Amino acid sequence: MTIRKPIEINPTMKVDGSGENAMPFKEMKAVILEVTDLETKYGSSIKAVVENAEEDMKFSVFLNNFSIERLCEAYGEDDTVWIGKVVEIKKEIDPIYKAEMIVLCPVVEESEEDEE
Repeated sequence: MTIRKPIEINPTMKVDGSGENAMPFKEMKAVILEVTDLETKYGSSIKAVVENAEEDMKFSVFLNNFSIERLCEAYGEDDTVWIGKVVEIKKEIDPIYKAEMIVLCPVVEESEEDEE
């Protein structure tokens, strides 16, 4: 017997908030709950499910290379270590394409800095 559960579908934060099941960008702090690989019509992508408890919001954010680079520098390459970490969700300008992008920036607590 195989146990099956419905998949939880969260809104996805996007810079402009356009598209189905999308929410507009809002700068905030959030906790990473999950990191998954997925196939989209544009190819493979990495998505993080995050939660902002203060505003009772749970949503997804696609991780671009800038976010992955910062998360790896702060927490290492094993994305299971990223679970439970606090990040600041910011909007930045891509230096190559000059387009706005969402970036997850690690919020390193003092106790984590002491471990380094």
